Amino acid sequence: MGEIRLFHQIYGQIFRLENNPFPLEDPLHEQIEKHLLEYLGVCYLDHEVVIGASELDSDEEGRIDTLGIDSEGRPVIVEYKRDKKQDVVQQVLDYRDWLLKNRPMFRELVRETDQDCTDKVVWQPRLIVIAGEITQKNLREAKRNKDNTIIELVRYRRFGDDFLTLEWVYGESKQPRPKPDVVPEPPPEPTPTEPVGDNGKPFSINWDWLRANEDMRALFHEVHDFAKSLGSDVHLDAFPSVFSLKRVTDGRKRSPVIAFLHLRTKKSAVTLSIPSTPPGVARQYHDAIVQNRADLEKAKPLLRKAYERY
Repeated sequence: MGEIRLFHQIYGQIFRLENNPFPLEDPLHEQIEKHLLEYLGVCYLDHEVVIGASELDSDEEGRIDTLGIDSEGRPVIVEYKRDKKQDVVQQVLDYRDWLLKNRPMFRELVRETDQDCTDKVVWQPRLIVIAGEITQKNLREAKRNKDNTIIELVRYRRFGDDFLTLEWVYGESKQPRPKPDVVPEPPPEPTPTEPVGDNGKPFSINWDWLRANEDMRALFHEVHDFAKSLGSDVHLDAFPSVFSLKRVTDGRKRSPVIAFLHLRTKKSAVTLSIPSTPPGVARQYHDAIVQNRADLEKAKPLLRKAYERY
């Protein structure tokens, strides 16, 4: 890769600006994320998205630096490295696998940001790595990937405090990328007596609901009944791998989620992922495992607090 030199002319004199890497990774993260649309053509959705170690089949949890969606409806994962990292391509591919397993949660995130974007999500993820150096190993691993995924390796250079260059070392295309055909999977036919969420979708669309026993379903209904007791504006939506409880208020464009509900059939439990941070702050969740009424009593204050926060 060639060297980039930047010169500045002031009153007829030429000054060479030296490469001035960011002292830490966080300032690079903040700089790109603040102007994500201008730099990458990506709409911001969330950042520092925590992924559990078990979900990554790893000893440590992961964090998606920036999560967004581009103008063609493709999910975008952006990872920042101050200098270089040999296994960063495998890292973002692991994040992609997690994202594809949590499509309903991503759609819900898009819905909170822009109601009109939800129906045009195209599951051809873009993985963008922005680093001070792109190694030969990074290039080999990016070229080796044959999945329906776009990988972009971008080298940054910072000159002084005011100039930033982005060089697409791999993955840049001058031609518009074709939009793949998206054929939605039809939901299973509901039975006449089957419960239906407030979005009009039957519970049977949720894979785990079909495998849950009567005790789990009864516990799920108790959680739902308590959430409805907080206010008539609480709506339950059903998706293939998750249920969501939202607070829907007239006149508000976004309907914030106060909890995600997962049916853990192997543990005979309902797991509540409840936001623990106020609006406008990097989103974090508190997971409460409800296996009986005593567990539900412990989770009720967290649900009430999330409801009142939004």
